[in-house]
Amino acid sequence: MSSILEVTGLTSGYGDLTVVRDVSLSVAPATITAVLGRNGAGKTTTLKAIAGLLPVGSGEITFKGELITKVPAYRRRALGFGFVQENKRVFKRRSVEENLIMGLYGLGVKRREEEERLEEAYTRFPILKERRKLPAGFLSGGQQQMLAIAVSLLNHPSLLMLDEPSSGLAPSIVAEVMQTVQGLRDVDGLAVLLIEQAVDTTLAVADHVVLLDVGRVVHSGPADQPGLRKIVEAAYMAAPAA
Repeated sequence: MSSILEVTGLTSGYGDLTVVRDVSLSVAPATITAVLGRNGAGKTTTLKAIAGLLPVGSGEITFKGELITKVPAYRRRALGFGFVQENKRVFKRRSVEENLIMGLYGLGVKRREEEERLEEAYTRFPILKERRKLPAGFLSGGQQQMLAIAVSLLNHPSLLMLDEPSSGLAPSIVAEVMQTVQGLRDVDGLAVLLIEQAVDTTLAVADHVVLLDVGRVVHSGPADQPGLRKIVEAAYMAAPAA
């Protein structure tokens, strides 16, 4: 199966600080690729570099067969990227519907199609329709995460990148969010690149796992690989590099 996203030898960071080195990964259509690793492993840096929010020092990013390493972030959205950043990035004082309408900004679709995409969001997440007039800050943490995902899906992306969607959520809500992620793959046929620390729930939904430690890939393989849980545990328990 050909990949929709190919990342090869990626090096990136913040200014003079290099955080990730020689990271390679791929995401196939209609699959979930999970990137695991403890705090500081370089997961979010990797995702931001792929999204175009951080500069790439070396390496290449290919999306749908097109080299996009130097393509700006706003153009990646137009190509079919969806990106939900950590901590449920929604406008909490704006209503649910206003958040969705702002997500339509810049897509260049006509009014009728905007209305159709709003209805798609409400069909996928009925709770958002029920609470569409409420400020987003009145939603539960899980509902805010659903709203953030719904906004990202308004662009009809081919690839959805999620940065720790379970962050700050109760275990029961994490399971609900992960069911949503599964549905995006199984029902909508989306390719998903999932950054997470919640190991058990992630392994339950992922097709492929990339394990980062100290900015480097230390393992890459299928999520059902025998002994994978021990490999992940060893990386999480290892002492940080000096």
